[in-house]
Amino acid sequence: MIEILETDNVNLGRQKANTNFETIQTHLDSQENPHGVTAVQAGALPLAAWNTVWDAGQDLNTVLTTGTYAAPTNAIAAACTNLPEGYTASGQAFKLIVETTSTVNFLRQTLIGRTGVMYARTYNVSSAAFSGWEKYVMSSELAALEARVAALEGAGT
Repeated sequence: MIEILETDNVNLGRQKANTNFETIQTHLDSQENPHGVTAVQAGALPLAAWNTVWDAGQDLNTVLTTGTYAAPTNAIAAACTNLPEGYTASGQAFKLIVETTSTVNFLRQTLIGRTGVMYARTYNVSSAAFSGWEKYVMSSELAALEARVAALEGAGT
């Protein structure tokens, strides 16, 4: 009985997410959209939820106001500076979320690439300094790493 209820809740959640996504995509398709932002790039956020959709490269070290931002094309993303190491060369469109952490003395920037890759760093308001970018490990990357470790451990026996 519990499994059936859990399955129903998951399916209802997926249906609601799909409906929201389709509504946003319909809105984007029907509105003037000079930046070509899609519902996927928007992260299923209505256009009004974006603080800025950049039309030129941006120095990420200057984005210190909380909100959601977009580099909607690969060309705009490639022109941005202070991207995570390794992300710069890819020139992939991305979303940047800037938020306060548990205290107003620190901000967190989270960069989400169009392929789902994610990086984050913090900004110390008192010292006006950023930490280094840290990459989130995706489950597919973790599974590949676990397989490599298991193979190495098996080779040593």
